Amino acid sequence: GKLSATSLAGTVIGEHPSLLKAYSEGLSIFEYKPAEPRAIAEMHDLYRAQKMRRSVLPSLARLQRYA
Repeated sequence: GKLSATSLAGTVIGEHPSLLKAYSEGLSIFEYKPAEPRAIAEMHDLYRAQKMRRSVLPSLARLQRYA
């Protein structure tokens, strides 16, 4: 079956028609018009989760210095 949402980095990303249309036109959800607030909020949540994850986990380069 077709997925209507998925979880990525602990964030639920819904399958919004605007997401599919934006990506098929080579645009990000932030550039696509008309704006879909829910899809934009989900992408912001994903970016925020990834940013927090990177700030908590040491980088590979940092770990290699101690190897």
